[in-house]
Order: sequence, then C-alpha cells, then structure tokens
Amino acid sequence: YLALNVALEFIIIQVAFEHFKIGTVTGETGTGKSTFINAYRGLRHGDEGAAETGVTETTTEPTPYEHPTIPNVVLWDLPGVGSIKFTAKTYVKKMQFEKYDFFLIISDRFKENDFMLAKAIQKRKNKFYFIRSKVDSAVQHEGDEGTILSKIRKDCQENLKELGNPPVHLGCSYCLWWDCSCTGAWSVFCM
Repeated sequence: YLALNVALEFIIIQVAFEHFKIGTVTGETGTGKSTFINAYRGLRHGDEGAAETGVTETTTEPTPYEHPTIPNVVLWDLPGVGSIKFTAKTYVKKMQFEKYDFFLIISDRFKENDFMLAKAIQKRKNKFYFIRSKVDSAVQHEGDEGTILSKIRKDCQENLKELGNPPVHLGCSYCLWWDCSCTGAWSVFCM
C-alpha cells in the first residue's frame, strides 16, 4: 500500500515535469531543497552527481540536475532566499524566474519569503507546489501525529488561500515522505 502511494505521488510530480520540462526548487536556505532533489533523483548525499547538502549554505548558484528517467526534464536547485547573499528584495530577479516553467517551494515553516515566492510565481502565471518540509521534527516534539500534521497542512493552506489553494505536501526530513492535499495519499521514499 505504501509503495502504491509513493508511486502515485511521484507520478503526479513527474506528469507536471513532463509537461513543463524546466522546473526549479526554491525556498529559504536550509529547508531541504538539495536533499529533495537528491531523493527525487534516487541519490543520497555524497553519491556521484548528487546535489551538495550541508549544515551551512551550500547552494550558491542555480544548478541544473537532469532527471534520470524523464528525458529532457531539468530540475534546477536554486540558492536559498533570505540569506545575506540572496536577499528577498533581489532574489526573484537574480534567480531569473522567467527561465522556469514550474516551481516547488520548499519550506520548514510557512514564512513571509514563502508567500513572496508564491506571489512572484503566480504573477508570472506559473504553476507551483508547496512542500512543507521537516514535519517529522514537529511530530517528534509535539506529539499526536494526526493532529500535528493536520494543523501544519491547514496553516499552509490558510496562508496560500489567496493564491488559489495550490497543492500542499507535507515532507519528512529524512525521506521523501509527504501527505498530498490534493489526493489525500501518504507517500514515503526513504533516502
């Protein structure tokens, strides 16, 4: 059953990338963008061709990664917004958002920069998914998994409501694990 959910979730995102071809992963520094790219490509930190990950800012320029099984699909790993090097004020222009067809916004807690990114993407009439990362940490500290995940999802949806309720996914720190708000399916892909 879990494997079916994993396959479903990846099919949803793969269909989006097959249609759009050039996607990007964006969000604040340290939210798990490079880790997501590695997991999605079936790689672990340190594997040949893996995106660099670390405890400090490691992605310092937009870096393309080809998908291993979907021809002509390129996923760009962007530096994090809101750091000293990449301020919110100049981020969208510096990262040349007009180059990309599709966006994944990854965040470890919904913040002002996430909303700014979502609005900038929507203004360009591009599609995006919002992935709330590191929910396992919240569950570990807060207790009841169902209640916590529901609260996190509701918070993200509430914050994105004025942008047309884009799909919200809840992701784990250690694996590609999330709850899809559009299908209700739980997905796990361990890294």
